[in-house]
Amino acid sequence: MMLENANIKVEICEKTGVTTGIFSPNDSMNWVLENSYWGLVDNFEVKNVEKGDKKVLLTTEYPKYKLETKIEKEISDSGYFETYYITNKDTTEFFLTKENFAIPFPFDCLFLPQRDIMNNCCISHVWCGGDSAWISSNKCGGYAPYLVMDVTNGAIDDYSIKYDVTRVVNGSFFRGVIALHPRECVIMPNDTIKLTFM
Repeated sequence: MMLENANIKVEICEKTGVTTGIFSPNDSMNWVLENSYWGLVDNFEVKNVEKGDKKVLLTTEYPKYKLETKIEKEISDSGYFETYYITNKDTTEFFLTKENFAIPFPFDCLFLPQRDIMNNCCISHVWCGGDSAWISSNKCGGYAPYLVMDVTNGAIDDYSIKYDVTRVVNGSFFRGVIALHPRECVIMPNDTIKLTFM
């Protein structure tokens, strides 16, 4: 399914709720790395996908830690928003750390010899400034359009790079997948923390 306004089109898999494409209406580049899992945290399983007119709600869970995430993807005239609700479903507190939780944002930074790298690949820059964190992605050629994500609720204090060596072939270069780490905290039983990106 597609969520879109005058400035952005977001393609979401109806079965898994995973974001498979982000496009500018007047540009052919897909900013999302092919065959990746935008926003789906490692070890979390998809439980439910609810589709609305301008919204998708993806529910995932990690049975081992009894954690649940609800990922709300919503379009409006003013922009596109992704909100992550992380809930502790256990009877004891959960210590959320950068070792056990990271949200992947796989921008298409896979440079293959046969691709038009200047127009169809990007380089992403990350600032983990707590409640002023952002990612700015630019085409390798420096041409518009650009893709910028700001944290508008919650805090991101660190990031890591997930590297998949199977994507690398002769003459190619892969910069890896950016994984954002929320501020470390204790989530009490039945409590929820919230992160919003726009």
